[in-house]
Amino acid sequence: MELQSQSQQQIWNTVQKLNKEWLNNKTEELAYYFHKDMVIAGPDLHELAHNRAECIKSYKDFIGKAVIHEYKEFDPEVSVFAYTA
Repeated sequence: MELQSQSQQQIWNTVQKLNKEWLNNKTEELAYYFHKDMVIAGPDLHELAHNRAECIKSYKDFIGKAVIHEYKEFDPEVSVFAYTA
């Protein structure tokens, strides 16, 4: 899917930068991207982490336990609604 608007492209660029940070184990940089009241929810919408510090810690914990053999980004789908994406 090709992104249609400048807003969609800017958001996708931000997501790519964020992903690059955690993939390169620079989780401290995630504070720049995460809102202070950010929430990470699981597939069942169960809250896994709540607030910037807990969310960053979840990324650190993941990187500390996982081995990433391959990572690819493709076919972004970005929906924009006023000030939310």
